[in-house]
Amino acid sequence: MAFSCKQRCTCPSCHQKRALLTAIHVAEDVCAAVPHRQVVLTIPKRLRVHTRFDRKLLGKLCAAAWTCILAEVRRDLGRQDVVPGMIAAIQTHGELLHWHPHFHMLLTCGAFTAEGEFLEVPELDMGRLETTWQEAVFALYLAEEKITPEVVENMRSWLHSVRGSRRTVRASARTWTLRWCGSTHCPPRLAAWISRCTCPPATALASSDWLAT
Repeated sequence: MAFSCKQRCTCPSCHQKRALLTAIHVAEDVCAAVPHRQVVLTIPKRLRVHTRFDRKLLGKLCAAAWTCILAEVRRDLGRQDVVPGMIAAIQTHGELLHWHPHFHMLLTCGAFTAEGEFLEVPELDMGRLETTWQEAVFALYLAEEKITPEVVENMRSWLHSVRGSRRTVRASARTWTLRWCGSTHCPPRLAAWISRCTCPPATALASSDWLAT
């Protein structure tokens, strides 16, 4: 089409086309034929401003999210020789277009052994994952000298108002949020929800690539 930008994030039509093409690629070529779930991780408002002026911090937070997911899945299975499949996408805005960095992750409902066997984990312990995520974020921000130990102690004193349901665990607006939704396979619609993010999806670990090595 004439006068189209032919890239992401510039005009709605081109962005949507490329998001859908990415979703089809993820669903058909990247994801294994096993159950998947979506997990969303966020950080409190008090910590978000640092990512606005230090964008490398977003990548480091994404790596921390992978470390937390890997540890949780291995803990659930009781094995250290398994690896889940995960694709993560960074989104930096909320519904009101305010600065709200968070991470959408497409995660296998289990992990693969070195022999290619898939071991299923029906549900994650979201309370334990939330605690692990908090500690990982605090450790990263302290290592990057973005906050002081006094800030960490102050944030630990917050009263977390957590509401739970069968598929959702949400914290109050100023604290931590974790959400997950299950799926029998990886439908293009779920992959499209991930790939719509303004930052291109980054494959933390494609199960097929790991098995090939």
